[in-house]
Amino acid sequence: MEAYLQAMTQANKFCGAVLVAQEDQVLFSGGYGIADREHDAPNTPQTKFRLGSITKQFTSVAILMLEEQGKLSVQDPISRYLPYSPEHWKDITVHHLLNHTSGLGNLADIPGIQETKARLPLSVREIIETFREIPLEFRTGTAYRYSNSGYIVLGDIIERVSGLSYEEFLQAHIFGPLEMADSGYDHHQTILKNRATGYRKQNGELVRADYLDMSFPFSAGALYSTVEDLYRWGQALDAGRLISSEAYTRMTTLTPLLTTHGYGLLMGSLHHRRTIGHAGGVNGFRANFVRFPDEHACVIVLCNSEEAEFVTVTKALAAILFGEDYELPEAKSPVTVADALLTSYAGVYEIVPGVTLEVEKHDGHLRVTYGQAKGVFVAQSDTQFSREDDSITFHVSGEAVSHLTLSQAQTYAPQSRVEATARKVEE
Repeated sequence: MEAYLQAMTQANKFCGAVLVAQEDQVLFSGGYGIADREHDAPNTPQTKFRLGSITKQFTSVAILMLEEQGKLSVQDPISRYLPYSPEHWKDITVHHLLNHTSGLGNLADIPGIQETKARLPLSVREIIETFREIPLEFRTGTAYRYSNSGYIVLGDIIERVSGLSYEEFLQAHIFGPLEMADSGYDHHQTILKNRATGYRKQNGELVRADYLDMSFPFSAGALYSTVEDLYRWGQALDAGRLISSEAYTRMTTLTPLLTTHGYGLLMGSLHHRRTIGHAGGVNGFRANFVRFPDEHACVIVLCNSEEAEFVTVTKALAAILFGEDYELPEAKSPVTVADALLTSYAGVYEIVPGVTLEVEKHDGHLRVTYGQAKGVFVAQSDTQFSREDDSITFHVSGEAVSHLTLSQAQTYAPQSRVEATARKVEE
């Protein structure tokens, strides 16, 4: 596992922490890449990452805990707890919110919301008001639609029924009792030791992820944790320390004919073995927590880069654990191109009249500009440079550069490629 993860890290395909366990024993854990690039702080198994939608299983357990306390039933209409419920929510029960069959759309898909309200501190009611009057996408209980909106409503129900804030309830009833000291509700202003910074790529360069006020994802995606704390969480669910085995069975039962989602968890298979798990994604972070109930095993992968291949890593670690086949990424050695050669590539290249690319040197690489779009292409050889799925190859005639070939991944079909030739028209 170490060799695989080192290779993925060196290939710039992974940055984060992992943990693999079986039969109540941690078989492997480690951190890879950088948690905070401004301070060169490395990722470790103690690094705290935002979880995104892995939060939903905590919200689901909180609801089931309240049910076992006799404070609600998942079959209750949500209007019983939410006086602001509009008429078109009248048939929605707590159960429908838990398994994404309510008909509510997805808050994150509302046009423009990521650039506006997602950056602002909002109350739960203010968040719900952004979608309360939107018509249902289908008749409640007749179809499936993954819905962050539904899980935000569940968070409001938890607060109204328990008399505690969502954060207080999880701390008092889950994180505290399970000694998950490295988990909680993330707040931007809190000084949090070992917190990872989230990153993304912009024009081929790594930058901080877009700001997200954590009041916005709320009970659908605002928690942080470590691989070690998530392992404790999984063990507690298996041992029935939080909810009864009957409640956990309901939580992990698919919804017949509609979805393999249960309550905050997704039932599936990997390497021909039954799985229970969920992935998560929020600005700058990717996460996956997959459990193999029949083998009493789990794989946890937390990343602080939007480009990290967290699903590929999950599959490979499970393959190694179970002795299945997996692919080791090809190691690429850094290529240094002579400054004079980079200078010779700089200039303006014309694909067709009016469509030109400008190429310039940039910190030992090449920056390519088309209009407002820019990208840094890194040397793979003396003549070939690449950026993610795109590449540029320079062609020399005599002693001068004559043209370049731009190869781009086809939109919506990355496995297919489209090439364009551009002749050099200006130094």
